[in-house]
Amino acid sequence: MGRRFEHDTLGSVRRHSDRYVAAARARTAARQDAAPARKPFPASWELDLQTPLRGTVIFLRRTNQDGAGGLLERSYPVDPGWPHRLVRAEVDLTRGENRFYRLRRRAPKEQPLIKTIPYATPKKRFYE
Repeated sequence: MGRRFEHDTLGSVRRHSDRYVAAARARTAARQDAAPARKPFPASWELDLQTPLRGTVIFLRRTNQDGAGGLLERSYPVDPGWPHRLVRAEVDLTRGENRFYRLRRRAPKEQPLIKTIPYATPKKRFYE
């Protein structure tokens, strides 16, 4: 359990916060330095809210007692033999499907596909 700190002044809170932020940044500095540089946005890019969504969105979920996984405010029957277990859920907006993969601690590189379920991307207008 974490330690609690008591502060008598706002300055004391600020100094403690500054030390915490500096330590957190130092812990992640090497990882951030090793990350690839982000590509700049093209100068000609413009937001078009009516362009159909595309690409893949990845979620980590835990199935319930029936082996169903919740995704985007819906429950999908994944595998009754995989209750209370982790799954990687992919929403493929381009192909219009949800894919669920088993995740295992003992074999993290093996992620077999459990189920593919059709998914219809909502088609509504977006407004600025």
